[in-house]
Amino acid sequence: MSITDAESLNSYHTLSQGDPAIRLTKALRYSPHDYQSAVSEISIRYREGRVISIDLSKMNPHQASRLVDFCSGMAAGSHGWIYRITDHAIIITPQG
Repeated sequence: MSITDAESLNSYHTLSQGDPAIRLTKALRYSPHDYQSAVSEISIRYREGRVISIDLSKMNPHQASRLVDFCSGMAAGSHGWIYRITDHAIIITPQG
């Protein structure tokens, strides 16, 4: 794959109709303190079709890493998306 191909695949055209897989709904915001308390609530809301913003800054690095792995698997298993917003924040969005 060339640089031109990569640019074409990752470009966004403002005049296009947009990608129906991208959800522009209000995101739920979570700032969990530990892995166990976050997993249940996040998975419930994600299955409801909600976009979720997760601030990982209050978690220890090991638990934050586990939560990112969990969210990555959840998104991949449901054809959703996960985005890294900052060093300590991610957004997960379900398909459709």
